[in-house]
Amino acid sequence: MKDKMNDFLSVTRDLMKKFHIINREQRYCHKITLSQGYAISVLAQKGKMSMSSLSQELGVSPSTMTRIVDVLVRENIITRAVECDDRRQVCVELTDYGHELHASLEQSSTEYLSLFLKALPEDKQEDVIASLMLLNKAIGEVCPP
Repeated sequence: MKDKMNDFLSVTRDLMKKFHIINREQRYCHKITLSQGYAISVLAQKGKMSMSSLSQELGVSPSTMTRIVDVLVRENIITRAVECDDRRQVCVELTDYGHELHASLEQSSTEYLSLFLKALPEDKQEDVIASLMLLNKAIGEVCPP
């Protein structure tokens, strides 16, 4: 069991480091930070959200979320929405430019990740995907969003 744990720790740390570097490089090409990229992605998937919901989704404090949003508003990537379910809350949503930026980020991510999949032996691709899905599920059970 100890050998398995050491191997698991080693491979997950290495993967996290590599994915962090990849994400940083891709976001840097688009002149946004990782946190800004995650905010854009969440808003693209879920649409207009309150600032508190977005900060919960990203796992950051409301003050950190405000700093992230302020930059994205200045860059015309998101806008503070006039209408929100609760008038006491501030909602944000992507602008047209924000949607275009998200599409560009998704395209470059897809192109990059397809290189990794192609680098795997074809007969192992489904096994790797299934294993990653199992790991993702396990992480979600231990650390729910």
